[in-house]
Amino acid sequence: MPSEELRMLVGTSIITFNSNTQFLIENFLAKAMPKNEDWWTLTDVEAGVVYERCHQFLVDLHRNDIADMFFDLVQRRNRIVHCFQFSHSDGSQALATLTRRTHQQFEIDKAYLLRFIKDNESLALLLDDFRNQGS
Repeated sequence: MPSEELRMLVGTSIITFNSNTQFLIENFLAKAMPKNEDWWTLTDVEAGVVYERCHQFLVDLHRNDIADMFFDLVQRRNRIVHCFQFSHSDGSQALATLTRRTHQQFEIDKAYLLRFIKDNESLALLLDDFRNQGS
């Protein structure tokens, strides 16, 4: 097993990302007021689908910053979710992933997870600002 710290950071990464996905859905439903979407449906689909349904709405409101950041985080979250364990030469366990198109392998280490969490914090601040601005 990877270290307890790494496992805790993976969990924190997922929870932080899920919170932002819900925050994005909240903003979308409150500001776009779509007739064919609801909380239960949107919280039950993949984050990539949430992105697809919210993207044009964000672009129309000139919030490409949120759309682009969320898209990037979806891709990085997918790398965390689809990671696998491997052993370093010293026998310690770690996590790695493959990029989807190139199959380039890289380690999901503490720095990667901390950056992901920090970038989610940045997205949360953007979403909070968006929620508080007029439509």
